[in-house]
Amino acid sequence: SGSATSDVVCTLCPAGHFTASATSSRTCDQCPAGTYNTAQGQSLCFQCSAGFYSYSTGATQCDACLPGKYSANPGASSVAACQDCPAGTYNTAQGQSLCFQCSAGFYSSSTGVTQCDACPPGKYSATVGASSSCSLCKAGTYSSSVGATSADVCTSCPASTYSSSAGASSPSACLSCPASSFQTSAGSSVCSHCPPGTISQASSMSTVCAQCVAGTFAASAGISSDTTCTQCAAGSYSEQNKASTCTLCVAGKYSQATAATSSSTCISCAPGTASPSPGGSSPSACVPCQPGFYAAASSSSSCTICPAGSYAQQTQSTSCALCPAGTFIGTAGASSASMCSSCPAGSYTEGAGSTACTLCPAGTYNENTGASSSSACLPCRAGTYGQNQGANSMTMCLECPIGEYSSSTGQIKCTACPLGTYMKLPGSTSLTNCLSCSPGSFSDGPSASCSWC
Repeated sequence: SGSATSDVVCTLCPAGHFTASATSSRTCDQCPAGTYNTAQGQSLCFQCSAGFYSYSTGATQCDACLPGKYSANPGASSVAACQDCPAGTYNTAQGQSLCFQCSAGFYSSSTGVTQCDACPPGKYSATVGASSSCSLCKAGTYSSSVGATSADVCTSCPASTYSSSAGASSPSACLSCPASSFQTSAGSSVCSHCPPGTISQASSMSTVCAQCVAGTFAASAGISSDTTCTQCAAGSYSEQNKASTCTLCVAGKYSQATAATSSSTCISCAPGTASPSPGGSSPSACVPCQPGFYAAASSSSSCTICPAGSYAQQTQSTSCALCPAGTFIGTAGASSASMCSSCPAGSYTEGAGSTACTLCPAGTYNENTGASSSSACLPCRAGTYGQNQGANSMTMCLECPIGEYSSSTGQIKCTACPLGTYMKLPGSTSLTNCLSCSPGSFSDGPSASCSWC
């Protein structure tokens, strides 16, 4: 076999051909597509190995799949059998029956590649056969390595620095915390604002914020300043470090000092003056009390109105003067002695500082103004009486009517004559003026005469 008969001489089949029987066929057949042989006189053809193909008949060799492609099955009869290596795999030589997975630290996102791409600086891949891009080093870290296989290669930015973006590839990505911020931990993506009462200077590589000393303050978190904390203004102070605000001198006090560290720098307003608002920064904050008002003590926050019965004529008064006996003021805030009014006739005041006059009692009268004693209220004389308080004239003492009498002064009513008597005239001062009725006559009440039976 392997040759064809022609009379006596046998001819060898050429390479790429075969004949299986010496007696049944006198021709050589071409090797089918997907097979080959390399020598003459062959009785069979061989399948193309995996990774190779032959698309024509009579092949003396198979064509190799190109690098980046593979064919897993033998006997391939078409170039289409050479498939691209999938994403995440590669091969570098022709005629391959398989593809190799990308190593950790490498990836291929395309098919049919002959080599995998290394993870660039700032990235890594722990996965074998990665088909997508590498993972980024997280914000706050960086890596200058190529082909990194783990997040462990990502180096943390040192304390007092930060990196806000992922995938940093060099230490220069770690920036110093800006003014009035700090970072105590390595590997941070942001810096923290300095809390109120503290600061840090720009580019100071701060892991802590400096406390404002007594007499200074920083009001808000993250105040950007590369100088110092703000001094407390005149009229205020801070006694402790780390103050976020200064304490105002209380109302009634002032301070001209800046950067004051104690409330003792707040000076009391003098008696006769007052400072109504806290934070006074000069002596002018202490305002003199106006007439009608006073401040008895130092450190007053307001002037007190003079009460009824008193007055203050001067500015900056420390007390109010009392209206003298015999006068009064019924309202508060009097600013002059002339506002003390004399008691009208029919009344009096015995002490200073009166807010009203006392009426003379019934049975008395007073005809003069400005009376300073109850003794100024004179009693109605005998034979008269006074029913009302505050009588301002002797004429308000009325004569006892006929049939009545008053034997003493200061009476509020007269006494009736007994039954069986009569009286001739009004204004009687004695019981003896009550005369007995004559025999045969009578009187059953006060009367000027008796009636006959």
